Amino acid sequence: MGELPNPGLGYKVREYLGGGNWKSAYRATSPYSLADVALLFFHDDEKPDIVVKDVTSLIRTMSKHRYAGYLAKFYGFQQGQDGRFFIIEELLDRPLEGLAPLNDIVQFVRIARDLARGLVCLHDSKLVHRDLKLDNCGLDHQLRAKIFDLGSVTSDGGDVRGTVFTRAPELFSISSGAQCDYQTDVWALGAALFALRTGDYPFVFSSEIRERKIISDQVRTKAIDEATGKLKKEALNKVVAGRILDQSAASELRARVHHSLRGRSEEILNSMLEFDRQKRISTKDAEAAWSKLAEELGSAGESHRSDKWGQIRSHINLAERKELVLTRRQIDRIISEYNSESPLDEDNALRNALLHLKEMVDSPS
Repeated sequence: MGELPNPGLGYKVREYLGGGNWKSAYRATSPYSLADVALLFFHDDEKPDIVVKDVTSLIRTMSKHRYAGYLAKFYGFQQGQDGRFFIIEELLDRPLEGLAPLNDIVQFVRIARDLARGLVCLHDSKLVHRDLKLDNCGLDHQLRAKIFDLGSVTSDGGDVRGTVFTRAPELFSISSGAQCDYQTDVWALGAALFALRTGDYPFVFSSEIRERKIISDQVRTKAIDEATGKLKKEALNKVVAGRILDQSAASELRARVHHSLRGRSEEILNSMLEFDRQKRISTKDAEAAWSKLAEELGSAGESHRSDKWGQIRSHINLAERKELVLTRRQIDRIISEYNSESPLDEDNALRNALLHLKEMVDSPS
């Protein structure tokens, strides 16, 4: 095991949570909170004044912005007894990587909406996250999805400083001179949502994710030095860059999105994973689209006895678009109720839709 940091100030580090080349996260107990907290330690404190300024700005925003509840809470920032700078943050015990692959489309869309709202809060504060991925997002005790591990936020954009898992295509092109900004955050969130739905990031294999974690652990435990670890990760990054810069990469990714989603959810995710950054959807438009779809799916899932068959029609429409899954048993039950209740059905449109849906379930394409 690597040596645990000593933050001082009454905090006691309990376990290592994860990290990379430039920061590490730990679970810690605190005399100032009934719940455990997350401590984000920075390996290099080249610009602590910028981090403090950005964190301070975010704290002010979180007290005012309507979507502040979709970001992990900040509790402060300190310099530990070993001299290293760290941020104190709300600890979310359920990272989203534990949910992937997520087949429940209703839960998936709600999570997408929540995370998009968190990103709107950051961007409205003129801050770029730079390190969005599944294990930097999680669910709180109310099952609200939140963005956490906010130690990478910056008002300067600039440095490509974060995971390769969700890095936008333009950040792999050395000649473009592209830097992290709002649009690269949109891509990163889209890539994280793709991984939530499918279990795999767009251009990084699961074996490579495991290998990167092994390298990070080797550096942390001093089995290898930091320079060796950095070289090994750079070699993996070059392989990923080769995939994402391939001419067929965009069309192949669209085909994979189509395999996992349909209807509006497919359209929104594709708009977030647009290779041409000029055509990529904006943060606010992505949030509005996911919110509208979440409202639509939520209303379809509610039970209103006064309009039972209207609700059933909504379910069928969503099932035909493959944004809601109805089992053969559920369809058979609806057909049985239809036959016994004989609801108003102009031109047998509802009956025909039910029979068509039954055929789709019996013969999946």
